[in-house]
Amino acid sequence: MLDGQKGCTMLGLPGRPSVPTAGPADPLAGSPDLTLVIAELCKAQEHLDRVQGVVITALVRCGVLDLTPRQLAILYLLSLQDQQPSKLSKVLFHRDKQIAHHVKQLLARGLVEEYRHSVDRRAKLLHLTPRGLELLRRLGIAEGAARTDGGAA
Repeated sequence: MLDGQKGCTMLGLPGRPSVPTAGPADPLAGSPDLTLVIAELCKAQEHLDRVQGVVITALVRCGVLDLTPRQLAILYLLSLQDQQPSKLSKVLFHRDKQIAHHVKQLLARGLVEEYRHSVDRRAKLLHLTPRGLELLRRLGIAEGAARTDGGAA
C-alpha cells in the first residue's frame, strides 16, 4: 500500500521476510563450487538493487526525499534495539567509514542519538529518538519492529 492510504507502508508485502538457511538445496552449503558462489552473489546484488528501488519509490511517495535506503535501514535496526556503529556495519555489510557518514547525518537531523555503554564506557551506542520513531511510523514500518519502551538496550 504505497498510495497514501493511512500512512505509507514500505514494501506493501504481508508478513516478514524469511531468513535463508543452509540446506541440501543451498548452493552455499558445504564446499561450494566458486561458479555457484559467484552466481549467488550476482543474484543477491540484483535482488538488493530491486529492493532498494522499492524503498526509494516508497520514500518519494511518502515525501521523504532526504533519507537514503541505507539510512532507513539504520533507523529500522535501531528500532529493534540500540546498536554500536560497528555492529550496524556488519549487519549492513558496509565499512565503518560509510556507516559513520550515514550516522553523522542521522545524528544531525535528530533521528538518532549517541550515548556511552553502561558497562563498557569506551563503547558508544546509538539510540532511535522519538523523532526517528515517528518517521518510521509515518513510513508504515511495522509497529512490532518500532520499539515503544523508549529505553536503552
